[in-house]
Parts: sequence; C-alpha cells; structure tokens
Amino acid sequence: MQKRFDSIVTQLDGTPWKNEHGEPLTVGKAVTTALLAAYDDDRTLSGEEKFKRFLLAERIHGAGTGTVEVTAENLSLIKLVVARAFTTGVVGFIYRYLESDPGPP
Repeated sequence: MQKRFDSIVTQLDGTPWKNEHGEPLTVGKAVTTALLAAYDDDRTLSGEEKFKRFLLAERIHGAGTGTVEVTAENLSLIKLVVARAFTTGVVGFIYRYLESDPGPP
C-alpha cells in the first residue's frame, strides 16, 4: 500500500509536536528516527535485520512529500520501533495515522 509520511504529528489540542530544534515533527522524521535508533536489546539483532530497518528508513526519508510503498510487515515494524522511541502522544498519533488512509492525494 502507498503511504505518505509528510504529515505533522500533532498533540491532542492540535498543536504540532516539536523536535529538538523547535521544528514541527513529521511522521516521516519520527519513523526514521525510531527505525535508526539503537535499543538495549538490539545487540541480538542480525546485521540483515538492521540493514532492513536502514533501507526502510532510507525509502521513507527519500520520499519527502511523496508516497512510499509499505507492506503490512513494514507497518508492524514501524509500530514496534515508534512505540519504543516515543511518548504515548506521539505513538497514538502515528498509530492512528498509519491505520487510516493517508495515501496519495
């Protein structure tokens, strides 16, 4: 399925979440950050699994305002790492976003 990753992550009141530089956080930036992050139990991940995460992050980053073809497996991986990397508010927004139909305009 085709997904866009350029939407701004918003808080419950509709204001944008900000990154460490005070810029609005996009779904794509949050997802790529989560995919590329190192977690305590990642020492047991194979190089192939880490490379798979890198390639997915690269595709999402490279899409900019376009769409990315993602599989159900990709979406499951994205949800897993986003849940590990972010607070409940960001996780809730991204889960809802991914489960909706934010595909091509």
